[in-house]
Amino acid sequence: MDVSSEYVAQCDCPEIQEVFKGFDLNQYPHYVYDKVTERVSTIFWSPNSLKDKIGNAGNVLIVSIESDREKNQYVPEYDGDFCESIIWLPTQSQLQEMVEGEWEEVFERFANGVGCNDFDYTHEEMGDYELYKIAFTSMEQLWLSFVMWELHKKKWDGGKWDENT
Repeated sequence: MDVSSEYVAQCDCPEIQEVFKGFDLNQYPHYVYDKVTERVSTIFWSPNSLKDKIGNAGNVLIVSIESDREKNQYVPEYDGDFCESIIWLPTQSQLQEMVEGEWEEVFERFANGVGCNDFDYTHEEMGDYELYKIAFTSMEQLWLSFVMWELHKKKWDGGKWDENT
């Protein structure tokens, strides 16, 4: 799972964050960047038994996954919109679920069409092979770029999602 500062920046856009607001936290935990503690964390629904043990008054719990820093938990003040204090970091599978179509069709579009031509690839010819140097450093970044192109016709320009890139 990509938890780099580049991926956090790429995910910090209204198009992706609006998708998170539609998820049910009861289903499974999500990766987030917590702006309050400035840590990559997981966010999940806190069952009553856990709320009683830790004294959590709310239904949402954020727990840091960063091993190089003191581990802690954070219970956001729930005012109906705790999403303002976090940036959702979708996994590759969550990104793949956002794209409509049969898996074979989606993968073909990803690999052959948009994937090779529209995401800032550079290449050089070497015999019968083309070698691609990808501008993204993880599959999450590459799939996020594909999702943003497929759904919003936006490309990452190195600092923001842009319709005119």
